[in-house]
Amino acid sequence: MLGAGVDPDFPSFGLPAHDDAIVLPADDEIHSAAPCEPLDDVAPSPGVLAAEAAAPTFPELDPAKEPEGGRWVNAVLEDHDAGEPLVFRGNYVLAISIDLDESTGTDAVGAAPASHLTRDPGAEIRLTVTLNSSDFDISEPQRPLMISKAGLSVGKARFDIQPKITSGSARLAAVIHRENNFVQQLDIALEVGKKTLEGTTVTSVGRPVEVAQSLSRRDIGLSIQPSPLGGYDCMTWGATASFAHLPISAGELAQGIENVRKALLGVVMAKDANGGSPFQHGIVIDPAISARGLRVIAKAGYLLFRSLFFHPAADAQCQGMGTYLVNEVTKADEGFTLQVLARDFPVPWSLLYLTDAWDENAVQWKGFLGAKLIVEQIPLCNDSNRRDTRIPGIPDGLAVSLNFNSDIDVQFGGGLVAVQQAYWHTVTESSPRIRSVARTSKADLINSLKDETLSDQIIYFYCHAESLGLGAGGGPGQSRLIMSGPEQVTLDDLNLDAPAQQKLRGAPLVFINACESGELSPLFYNGFVPYFLSKGARGVIGTECKVPALFASEWARRFFDKFLRGSPIGETVHDLRNEFFDEGGNPLGLLYGVHCNADTQIDPLP
Repeated sequence: MLGAGVDPDFPSFGLPAHDDAIVLPADDEIHSAAPCEPLDDVAPSPGVLAAEAAAPTFPELDPAKEPEGGRWVNAVLEDHDAGEPLVFRGNYVLAISIDLDESTGTDAVGAAPASHLTRDPGAEIRLTVTLNSSDFDISEPQRPLMISKAGLSVGKARFDIQPKITSGSARLAAVIHRENNFVQQLDIALEVGKKTLEGTTVTSVGRPVEVAQSLSRRDIGLSIQPSPLGGYDCMTWGATASFAHLPISAGELAQGIENVRKALLGVVMAKDANGGSPFQHGIVIDPAISARGLRVIAKAGYLLFRSLFFHPAADAQCQGMGTYLVNEVTKADEGFTLQVLARDFPVPWSLLYLTDAWDENAVQWKGFLGAKLIVEQIPLCNDSNRRDTRIPGIPDGLAVSLNFNSDIDVQFGGGLVAVQQAYWHTVTESSPRIRSVARTSKADLINSLKDETLSDQIIYFYCHAESLGLGAGGGPGQSRLIMSGPEQVTLDDLNLDAPAQQKLRGAPLVFINACESGELSPLFYNGFVPYFLSKGARGVIGTECKVPALFASEWARRFFDKFLRGSPIGETVHDLRNEFFDEGGNPLGLLYGVHCNADTQIDPLP
């Protein structure tokens, strides 16, 4: 059982009583969250790693002679009939390549589409394939895979593998990446000992291989997804590659995430000695109150991290992965980027607190992942759309929609909605190529989202939001955005009246600035994030729990000040978190999670 999220020695940060307590999902229910489709493609990279040797020149395929079709990622067991089971401790060679045709030989394990039709030659690129498994010994888990301008591999990435199980279905996961930036993942199942009902299978998730030429560097990559055996399978790649099984159950994970959110809410609602609410009514926080709040959040973030990698049932591989992450983060330099691809694993990564051992008297701001690193969270799913990370400001200008709950000014005073409306009026007056449209009603919002000609490139919400767990009445489909009126727009409403099949032509960045909201369960963004991504959004920014209306308004102003000037989104959010803390001891920037490619930026500027 995970520890409580609120420090018992800090009663002023305790939680107020709530009648609408969140019902946590059962272990086998959290995986039923709505599926998602796309990953974001990314912007052009300045080049390959300096440490890598320059790629040789490969012969090009004549586009005029190229047969119609796409590309295939093929996996074969060389010199072995893939229809026959493997032998315990037998020696085999698994070869992975990218070809014009799907391999159909007897040694073919399986294939997955690598891309849609690519007729224009790209650039020669060097990819890396990282292979990991708990069922096989792998002599060298990372191998290069060179890609010609025609988008085909020259040679293959070959791995010597040896089954460690005597019989059954043995699994491998192969991640294809460039400079640690994820391209595709193949999940491979092979039979050992005897034929099984499952047989030999290959499935894949990811983005088209041709986007690899435009990927920029990441420092560490993680891929996490539910394991057929319970718990979660986790792969890392970067300086080293490893595989581990995370034994935490879905119920334990939900409880751990909920403890972090409760800790955050306790800080947000904290009272000072005079009965005031410093985080509710101020941006600059008294140093003593800031330090106490930081300790509360750090404790919950540390316990969640420990539950993931140092669970009582964790084996040496799992604990070793946790130690590796602590060491890498501790020595990380400015600009270090962590890429996390996850399915049914809604961990607030920026709030995790990493340290060798807990010491409440030595809590450091930079111990939080989101304070130390640029954290990129992307759903582990298929990308059927071709989008780069550039939001073009020309030739048609930048289209922004503003979805406000005007009742916030009546409820909390301060004219915060009016302040934001004035901000955008100033922006559009000073930059005529930036045009905005305001929406306040449920009908306005739904009509816009089902309009396949909609050109919005940024969709911004400043409103209330609420969520329901699987066990509550109506389930997560009743998670809602609350507009003026108050009119409620539920996830069910969106799926019914503006379904994912009706794509958003402008590939917008969606920013849900949920202020003074009801508590948000882990399933809130597990629903809205995949919904907007499946409709073609390039990413979603959202809050992890209730955010004070004042802070939410000021965060949005500073965010757009930087973002509208071309700052990449990952750098923008990372810098803002540190700016708020360094200038005023305010840690609430950690409440914002970025489900988007970190390189997303407005380019060219309007």
